[in-house]
Order: sequence, then C-alpha cells, then structure tokens
Amino acid sequence: MMDAASGNGRSFEENMTRLETLVRQLERGELSLEDALLCYQEGVALVGFCRHSLERTAREVEVLTESLTPRST
Repeated sequence: MMDAASGNGRSFEENMTRLETLVRQLERGELSLEDALLCYQEGVALVGFCRHSLERTAREVEVLTESLTPRST
C-alpha cells in the first residue's frame, strides 16, 4: 500500500528500508562531509514521513477500537 499522504510516493516500508540504508552509510564513516550531510537531511525527512504515517495509523486504530467498544447508557 502506497503512502500518498507522506508526499514522497513511497510506502512506509520503503521509507524504512531507505532510512536503514542511510544509517548504514553514515555509520561506516566513509562519506565526505557534504555527502554525510545530504544523507542526514534525507534521513530526517524520512523520519518525519514515517512518524506521520505511524501517527495516522495509530489514530485509525483508535477509531476502529472505539467503534467496537460498547457504549454504556
């Protein structure tokens, strides 16, 4: 399922995979300072997309859960 609301056209899982790749590149310490900064900036954006997706999904789960809970009168 694509995450159109994220604005980058990739699914949550694709964003997480890309983020993991960026982290590995940064951890290796082989990037130039400029390339490391670009990776870091992309990573920050991906974290934002993933956080937004998780928060939206959590709200949807809450709504579904509340709809299943009987209301007392």
